[in-house]
Amino acid sequence: PCAMRALLSCRPLAGHYRPMLPLARALAEAGHDVAFASGEPVAGEAEAEGFTAFRVGLGMNSVEPLARRVRDLAASLPPSQVRHYVFTELFVRVELEPRTNDLFKIVEQWAPHVVVHDVAEFAAPLVATTVGIPYVEHSYGPAIQGDVIRAAGDATAPFWTSHGLAPHPLGGFYRYLYLDVCPPSLQVPEAVPGAVQGIRTVETGPPTARLPWLDALRGLPIVYVTLGTVYNRNLDVFRALLNGLRDEALNVIVTVGKQNDPAALGLQPPNVHVHRYIP
Repeated sequence: PCAMRALLSCRPLAGHYRPMLPLARALAEAGHDVAFASGEPVAGEAEAEGFTAFRVGLGMNSVEPLARRVRDLAASLPPSQVRHYVFTELFVRVELEPRTNDLFKIVEQWAPHVVVHDVAEFAAPLVATTVGIPYVEHSYGPAIQGDVIRAAGDATAPFWTSHGLAPHPLGGFYRYLYLDVCPPSLQVPEAVPGAVQGIRTVETGPPTARLPWLDALRGLPIVYVTLGTVYNRNLDVFRALLNGLRDEALNVIVTVGKQNDPAALGLQPPNVHVHRYIP
């Protein structure tokens, strides 16, 4: 079969990029051409993985001050409104236009057959619709609540209109295919209208080759504690979780994030493993 060119477009954060890596590797192994469209540091990380990478939109050095301001404003809102605000103000009103401008150039230059974008990236549906190529949503966890996507879709309307398109009520989401990495037991029921394909990472090498300490864990349930890449600054949250878990008959694995020091949580019993990051 002929090789396909797949452009994977995501925000420049690990939580948006790394869930897409298994798909990128699988496509490349199947003989297809794969490129990422993102900002730094993700573009550089994709190149280090051996992929073509295009610099698109705002890199984290530019995004982070804006994101911090949005998060600070969102902190004054009721919890149910925080995600609405972040999606509409940061992901759409701050990030969509610069990403759109760059993606148009890349699509013209590289001519992908399909675009795969993460579910916080609203430029790809607009660009792909304009040029007439299919696109796919790629999840990074449980589906985003429908009212959040609708609010973000409303925010995208002026951008669609400015490109001569009828606005889409969901910002172009869920028109084709949704790739779902979320385990069914954790998924929001009937959250995605349209075609859904569940996917999961399959290890092709020895499963603990990169984490030899896993072999030493006793035959107990494992609890994995993470606060992601953004909301992990308050180490007291990790301390509270460990205080509640460490004395149970469990193996506890904690990742505190690359900017935090595991030693700051102090000595832990043998059933607790604290790391900055694990694959």
